[in-house]
Amino acid sequence: MPGMHGMPGMHGMPGMHGMNGRGQPAPPRPERFDLFPEGTPVRVQNIQSQPELNGSVAVVDTYLEERERYQVTLQSGGNTISLRPENMQQIVQNVRLVGIQNNPDLNGQTGMIVGVDESSGRYQLQLDNRVVKISPEKVLLPGGTVVTLVGIRSRPELNGRRGRVIEFKEDSGRYSVQLSESDVKDLKPENVRA
Repeated sequence: MPGMHGMPGMHGMPGMHGMNGRGQPAPPRPERFDLFPEGTPVRVQNIQSQPELNGSVAVVDTYLEERERYQVTLQSGGNTISLRPENMQQIVQNVRLVGIQNNPDLNGQTGMIVGVDESSGRYQLQLDNRVVKISPEKVLLPGGTVVTLVGIRSRPELNGRRGRVIEFKEDSGRYSVQLSESDVKDLKPENVRA
């Protein structure tokens, strides 16, 4: 329109540097210690709508925050599906057996958690060519394992929270579990579940 050469006094607003396309990038999101990292192997479980997928092995691609689901790729066929966290069981490799009294030759052996027996709460561990059921407190989890906190009487508000194992401290017999950037708890083996 003739005579409209701009609005006087509007030479930019101080502090609005991001508005001109030269602003600072958004800060990175804080790391989530309660999520399975990319590449984590999982077993599909408890799917009602497609029961034929139950028992399938998949690998985590990413967590879809807005849908509160994981995108995973099935090992057989390579199809990509999205799953709620409760429809996945983490497959944990390089676990070590300790404190087994009724079958002491198992102590020190390493294996892989391939499932959980829901009725007994025991891990299903693959040792060489056989699968055995072992109570969780007899299985040492490696660093990086995502765990759920259970059975904590002194701080019941922690039960149900998830975090990532940093390490197992042999001297204290406890796991260091990272719940957030600034929150690390030392927990007894009976208080964590993979």
